[in-house]
Amino acid sequence: MEMEEERLSKRLNDLDHGIRISESLVTHASQLVEDETPVFDEPWDDCDHLLPLMQVRSSIAHQAMEENNRMEDHLAALCFATVPL
Repeated sequence: MEMEEERLSKRLNDLDHGIRISESLVTHASQLVEDETPVFDEPWDDCDHLLPLMQVRSSIAHQAMEENNRMEDHLAALCFATVPL
């Protein structure tokens, strides 16, 4: 029983660490995109060349959110599994 608790505790810590890494990567990727996105005083209609960059940013954020949700689901399942009934 104690080994199982240790294993679950380690898994919870690993998942928590993974969530923090994912959040950090999203923040870093967003900052990189923002740093590469020039600031224009012109309307967005004239900035079609920025669309691929914005799509990459959106894709990175979407993938990271999905990964975070998956990790949080695992974390919740593990927490539920460790709570005595």
